[in-house]
Amino acid sequence: MGSRFEKFAISANERVSRRNALVGIGLGAGAVVAAACASPPLPPIPCTTNADCGSGHLCQSGTCVAGNACASNADCGSGQVCQGGICVAGGTCSAASDCPGVENECQHRTCTAGMCGATYTAAGTVISAQVAGDCRTQVCDGAGGITSIIDNTDVGVSSNPCVTNICVAGVPSSPAVMNGTACPGGTCQGGMCTGGTACTGNADCGSGQICQSGICTSAGTACTVNADCGSGQICQSGICTAATACTSNADCGSGHFCQAGICV
Repeated sequence: MGSRFEKFAISANERVSRRNALVGIGLGAGAVVAAACASPPLPPIPCTTNADCGSGHLCQSGTCVAGNACASNADCGSGQVCQGGICVAGGTCSAASDCPGVENECQHRTCTAGMCGATYTAAGTVISAQVAGDCRTQVCDGAGGITSIIDNTDVGVSSNPCVTNICVAGVPSSPAVMNGTACPGGTCQGGMCTGGTACTGNADCGSGQICQSGICTSAGTACTVNADCGSGQICQSGICTAATACTSNADCGSGHFCQAGICV
């Protein structure tokens, strides 16, 4: 009788062992299948702005990365610092010089309670490096960078006294001053300083000069009488000048008469 029950118990135990073995094989196969069917890592998601990335992600260097946006360390959690507008794990430090990052007039590295961070200079703060006369001013942008803003007071300095240096909407310009404006050694004509005195007629000029284009200039051959001059010229203010063509005395001014087709 006992032998019969023992055989039954052994048979039951064998059945359980076999079942467990089969279950184990099934579980192992399932694990292999699951591993084979696992999704491969997703490729980086390209982006141009944070809006291109999902929740909890930001656009950094053209790729969506996990992180929270921040403006300062206060926006980040424990053990994190704000770097480049994203909360990242902070490093241990004893001084700001131990920390990574850029140091310039618009951003400074910090070490607070052993954590690296950064502070940004207020937007609009003028930096020391400037280009004189470019009608613009370099300032901090408030996020650690440098930007250029229009400054129409940043006019250039020119050695030409016959132009006015101005800024128009951030663009340098040098319009000419009014013709006849005095300049060293003469007057301005078309934005250039020309020698001579401003005049409206030869009478405004000295001996040996004539009035040309509003400026007294030396021109022609010196003379005392018309006979000293060549054909078609007369002696005027001590200089041989082209005579005025005429057909009668009426074509000539006061004190002159028409001779051989020219006023003399």
